Amino acid sequence: MPSKKASPPPKKGLSSFFLYLDEHRADLRKKNPKKKITEITTIASKQFKELSQNERKKYYDFAVKDKQRYEKELEAYNAKYRPSMTTRRKNKENNAEKNETKRTKITTRSKSKSEEESRSSIILSDLAIRNSNSKKLVENNPTNSIPEKRVWSIFYDNTEQKITVFPETRLSEILESICTIYNFSRDQQLLFLDDNGIPIVLSSSIPTGTKIFMQKKQTLTETIIAQMSQNLPSNTPEFYWLEPSNSSHKRKNNNLTVYQPSNETMSHCFGSIIITSGKYYFTLLFEPMTCCVFGGIEDSNKRNQERIDSEFINEIKLNQLLDTNASVGALTSEPAYEIGFLVDMEKKILTVTNHRTQKLLTKNEFTWNQVSPFVHFKHVVSITITNAGSFIPGWI
Repeated sequence: MPSKKASPPPKKGLSSFFLYLDEHRADLRKKNPKKKITEITTIASKQFKELSQNERKKYYDFAVKDKQRYEKELEAYNAKYRPSMTTRRKNKENNAEKNETKRTKITTRSKSKSEEESRSSIILSDLAIRNSNSKKLVENNPTNSIPEKRVWSIFYDNTEQKITVFPETRLSEILESICTIYNFSRDQQLLFLDDNGIPIVLSSSIPTGTKIFMQKKQTLTETIIAQMSQNLPSNTPEFYWLEPSNSSHKRKNNNLTVYQPSNETMSHCFGSIIITSGKYYFTLLFEPMTCCVFGGIEDSNKRNQERIDSEFINEIKLNQLLDTNASVGALTSEPAYEIGFLVDMEKKILTVTNHRTQKLLTKNEFTWNQVSPFVHFKHVVSITITNAGSFIPGWI
């Protein structure tokens, strides 16, 4: 190990991509002032891959020279601050000779003793060998030795944060620590990239000194809400969710999303709009889809009822219509579904579609003269209004 007075070791050589990134970082930031550092890295990675072999050669050559520089400086550093391999090898050989001499003396002394003493000596010798082997096993067992720590540099939102990780640290503990440092929720999904902008799998075996670029992964609901917030007011949904029937269910995103944060109770929720004539099409994003989730319409006159046993909506078994085969309490294989509902007040028919795949799922007749969007669900689910209006998709 380097002494306390040793100067810092030489810096490792940069990869060809990182040399390219250093050269173009300022220009990319100027052209993309609102982009995060991880997004800048991703743009640079795409540009670097599009370079021709001749254009890349300059950076490859620089990388080779930088590597040679690092190896030369590291050799000089080790020669100055670390004990030479020759000295360590000699010490090891001397210790081996001393141990061999000690064993020879014990064997010679044992031969001159009586049979009983010889037998005792053999037993003691056997115990000594066992203890010696046990010591070697302990020394070679990484779970019993002091693990080598790794220091990573985490880059997020134009900041760098160094963290120390030991090989025995579980992945869940690493992620929990990162969420604590950055004040993320424990269920926040994160994406990790190397310095080439390529996603990496996080584990405690990542070498020390590694640069890791981190991004927050948005759920599909968060992505759609962000997209809607950038739209014009005329393109935003025409209704929102009213207060759910149970306090266990909550609203967010300006009441465009109704959800239950923990698996507690069944609850229903009406949309704010009342449909009395013509045709009306709205879409709901279910994330995720489970067995006990129902969506569609209900008689608007029932808005003030605390408990509604809707035979109509209970017939629209979404998980079965989507062929998800979700059993009771089970999630589907897909994380989210965007379902469309076409209300035809003249024919008194509700048409249900898989909006993303443009597939018709079912048609159900109703008798009410005025209806409102309606959901009835349990489990940890969020239901978001993604679009609504008098427009009718051409594929229906």
